[in-house]
Amino acid sequence: MIDTLMLRDEAQKQSAQIKTVESGVEYLNKVKAIETWAKAQKKDAILQNAIAEQKIRTQKILGGLLKDNIQHQGGRNKTVTNNDRLSLKDIGVTKNESSTFQKIASMPEELFEQEIAQAKDESNKRIELTTSRLLKAAKQYEKDKHKEEKSKIVNDLNNTNAKNIEAEIEKGWYKVGNQFLYYGSNLDIEFKSRLPKAKFAFADPPYNAGVDEWDFDFKWELDFLQDFAEIVAVTPGGWNACNFYKQTNMNYIWEMFCWISNGMTHGKCGYANVIKTSIFGNVKPKISQDFWKISIKINESEDTKHKGRKPYDFMIHLIDIFTKEKDIVIDPFSGSGTTLLMCEKMNRISYNAELNKQYCIDIIKRIGNYERL
Repeated sequence: MIDTLMLRDEAQKQSAQIKTVESGVEYLNKVKAIETWAKAQKKDAILQNAIAEQKIRTQKILGGLLKDNIQHQGGRNKTVTNNDRLSLKDIGVTKNESSTFQKIASMPEELFEQEIAQAKDESNKRIELTTSRLLKAAKQYEKDKHKEEKSKIVNDLNNTNAKNIEAEIEKGWYKVGNQFLYYGSNLDIEFKSRLPKAKFAFADPPYNAGVDEWDFDFKWELDFLQDFAEIVAVTPGGWNACNFYKQTNMNYIWEMFCWISNGMTHGKCGYANVIKTSIFGNVKPKISQDFWKISIKINESEDTKHKGRKPYDFMIHLIDIFTKEKDIVIDPFSGSGTTLLMCEKMNRISYNAELNKQYCIDIIKRIGNYERL
């Protein structure tokens, strides 16, 4: 006869013996068998929750073991067990299960125990303690953590003052922090010849709206970006969008819109509070959402006088959805240097071009160190 206390005592002994992926899978299968029996016998909710609790605790332990041992080889998930390389299929775990267990294992211990305790308190309402419940909590935690990290990046940038350094530069390549900046035209052979294959390219070209000396008589000639980057995002504005689409032969994929909730100056470009972004590439990327909202902090707008600057949150979102850490990003219109600064904070490597000498110097001063390449 199984009762709750006996189950918990036995579970603690068994859990302590889980040291390998194989032993974790073996014990998990035993718990699943007991769970199936309890449901078939229509045992009370308290006992079923006790069994479910042990299943989830085992999944958490197994998730930690999988996270430590999984390797990616030849497109297949591999796990190292007893010095042999076995696939997930060999040990009886699906890719979805592996992902779920690892997400649960990544939860802070306090949050994990809180979810367990809450389900126990609610057992009299027959709210089950399930893997999906814990997975939902784990995903929300990751989402909140990610949002916090992005907010910290923006706050850090807003608190970054220009360093008091003398930067005297000539045309050519510079390493600025961990990033690369080319002072010169983005059509120069010297710029294009150094570009590596990249995950993402972002281009915010002049709109021919006359907002500054660089914003006249621009013609798009940068289709070569698609030869280097998997995904190319262009902000063509509203005023010049029609001309841009006529001038490019890149493979159009999608359109994205960023709503700036506290507005922008309504000017010749046609939008008061929306940034339109056109996506190009040879393969359609997975885009979680094509409309998002941001707000601009007052001190952010004081960081640079460049009239074509893009909001920090806008660039964080694009870099975040199209790249991972250590990926390469290309920006041929560096301007105020937002892409370069974001990549420095987000652990990406960017290759940037800027034709205006003073803008290059301003970027260098904000990072604080540079060297001629």
